Amino acid sequence: MKKLFTLMVMVLVALGAQAKKQLDLTNPNWVWGCTYDAATQTISYTADGWGGCGWTLTGFDKTAGTAIDPYSTEGFDYVVIKIEKSELKTAININYTDGATTNGKTGDEFGLQDFDASQTAFEPGTTLLTVKLVKNKPYLLGLNIQNLTWQAAAPNNPAGTVVLKDAYLATEAEYQEAVEEDKNKPKDPTVDIDIKNWGWGWSATGTVDGDAVNVAITGSGGAYSTGFQPAVDWSNYKYAIAVLTSVKGGEGGYLNLGVKGANNETAASESAALVENQEQFIYVDLSANAAIASAVAQVWLQGENGVEAKFTRLYLADELPAVAPASTSTTLIDYPTKEDGITVSGTSTLNVTVKIHTNTDAVKAIQFKNGYTSDGKINANWASLTVDGGFKKGDKIEIAGVLNNSDANKQAAVTLFVGAQGEAATDLWKSDLFINGRLVADDPTVQTYTLEADYPELKLGRANGLTNATGTWVTYLKIIRESATGIQEIPVKVIANDVIYNLAGQKVNENYKGIVIKNGKKYIQK
Repeated sequence: MKKLFTLMVMVLVALGAQAKKQLDLTNPNWVWGCTYDAATQTISYTADGWGGCGWTLTGFDKTAGTAIDPYSTEGFDYVVIKIEKSELKTAININYTDGATTNGKTGDEFGLQDFDASQTAFEPGTTLLTVKLVKNKPYLLGLNIQNLTWQAAAPNNPAGTVVLKDAYLATEAEYQEAVEEDKNKPKDPTVDIDIKNWGWGWSATGTVDGDAVNVAITGSGGAYSTGFQPAVDWSNYKYAIAVLTSVKGGEGGYLNLGVKGANNETAASESAALVENQEQFIYVDLSANAAIASAVAQVWLQGENGVEAKFTRLYLADELPAVAPASTSTTLIDYPTKEDGITVSGTSTLNVTVKIHTNTDAVKAIQFKNGYTSDGKINANWASLTVDGGFKKGDKIEIAGVLNNSDANKQAAVTLFVGAQGEAATDLWKSDLFINGRLVADDPTVQTYTLEADYPELKLGRANGLTNATGTWVTYLKIIRESATGIQEIPVKVIANDVIYNLAGQKVNENYKGIVIKNGKKYIQK
C-alpha cells in the first residue's frame, strides 16, 4: 500500500508540473544594425557598431487600449535561450508588462506599460543564455538580443553572428537541466582561430597569402592581431599553438608567440630556434595564464632582424602536436652564395654583375646573352646544373632574375630544359617574365618549380619565343631536396617507442637537458 501511495504522489506531481513554454523567435519585430535569417535563426551583426533584434511577445490592441494574448510568466522561473554559435559579446534585454496601457492612453505611440529588467550580458562562445524572471511582473512584453562588442572600444571590431537553437520559459528544474546539458556538451578537440586580421608594426611587414600570413621582421619587433574569429573562450583549452613554415632564420634565428589579456597581462612562448625550410610550431600555455585566456585581446609574433615566416595556422587544443623528426632538407644548388654545380657554356657567363633597383645596386648574376637553340637544336649557350647522384623527382627549384634595358618593351625569361648539344631540347619549365632592373625599383621575384621526374643533369637558357627578347641575368638560383616533415594533426597519436624531440623537432636522447616533447606532451628533462 505504501508503494502504491508513493507512485500515486509521483503521478500527481508529474501531471501538475508546468511544461516549458516555447518562445517564438521566428520573425523579429525590429532589426537594427544586423540582419536576421528566419530559416536558420541567425543574427548577423555589422562591424563597429551597436545592433540587435527584438521580438514582441504580448500584443496590444491600439483601438481598445488593451493587451492581446498576454504572455504569462506564471509557473516559470527563467528565460532559456540555447545558442548554436556566438561570435560576439551578447546581451538579453527582457521587458515586462502588467497589461495596463501607458498613461491610460491609446495610439501608435502609446503601448502597454513597459517595465525593463536589468540587462544580462554573455561572453563570446557562450552556448546558453539564461535570465531569471522577475516574479512581480505577470507578463513578458518582449525581449531583444543585442551585440555588445562595440562597448569594448577596440579598433577593428569584427562583424559576427549569433545562431539561435531554442528558446523557452523554464521552471527551476528545467533550467538546471539546461545548465547541466550545456556543461557536459562535448568539446571540439581543436578550434582554429582566423589569422587574417593582422596589423604590422615593431619593424615588421607582412602580407596575407590565401590562408597564410607572411611575416618579415626588419628589426627587433613583430606583428600583432586583434578581433579573432570565431570568438571563443580560450580558457577552455590548455594551449594556443602557432604553425610556421618556409622559415628563414635571420640574425637572431628565433620567433615567439605572445598573448595579451584585456588588462594588458601578457604571456609568451619560449623563443623557438628556427630551422630554415622546416615546418615547426610554437605555443603558449594558457592553463598557466588563466586571467589572460579568459579575455584574450591580442596575439603577436615577435623575433629578430631578418626572420621570415609563413604563419599558416593558429589553433587552440588541449594537447601539443606530435613532432616528426627534423627535416633532412639539403640545398643542392645555392647561387649566388656558392657556385658549386654550375657550369656555363658559349655566350653565357658566370659571376657578372647587373644593376637592379632602377639601376642603382649592382648584384652578382649568371648572364644569358643568347638563346639556347639554333634551328631547333640545342646550341652552346646555356648553363649546366649538376649534383652527385643527379636530381630527383620532388626537388624544388627557386629562381629569380632581371633584364636591364632602357626599352620598356623588352622581355626576358629563362627556360629549364634537358638534352645534349645538337639534339632537340626537352623543355621542362619556363619562368614568368623577369622585371627590368633598370626601370623597376622592386626586388627580383622568386619563382618556383618542382621536378616531376629524375634527371642526371639540368640546363638553363634564355627563353625562346618572346616578343622583343633581350639578354637576361639570373640573380638567384637554389635547388632544394627536402624530406616529408612537420606536424601530425590533433588528436595526437602516441609514439610507441617514446621517442624524444626538442622544440625544434630534432630527435634527442634521455641525457638531453631542457624542454622536450614526448608522446605529444611537454616535459622538462633535467
